[in-house]
Amino acid sequence: MDESKARFTKVLAVTGSILLWIPMLLPLVFAIFSLIQRGKFLFDFLMPGELFFLELAGAAMLIWAAVRARHLLKPIAWGFGVVILALVGSQLLAVVTGIASGKTEAAGLPWILVLAMLGVFWLALIFVGVSGIRLVRHLFKD
Repeated sequence: MDESKARFTKVLAVTGSILLWIPMLLPLVFAIFSLIQRGKFLFDFLMPGELFFLELAGAAMLIWAAVRARHLLKPIAWGFGVVILALVGSQLLAVVTGIASGKTEAAGLPWILVLAMLGVFWLALIFVGVSGIRLVRHLFKD
């Protein structure tokens, strides 16, 4: 790969990783501000789902960079596939059970299932984010 193509691949990987990590780190930053200002640690675990457009853009860049680098494509692509399925699954479950509309109280087995899907979403998102960092490290080791 010539130098300009390698540089573009690095830019894709770094930018994609940053875009992917922003929605995961913002809730922590806001929770720390809340702890300092109000004395309460309020962590918005739904924020990454609300900022999915950033994750989508970041994952697209990471997949593109992984294709160009011929490195870590499968973990990034499969991991992001799990991210999408878990997010859609949690939303679908919330709608079907009535939790999303408020018809059903957010408690019991339906709520546990929705939270479990959100947990899978978070874990898969972290996995893709770490894979993005691994891709960046691979690209810059030369």
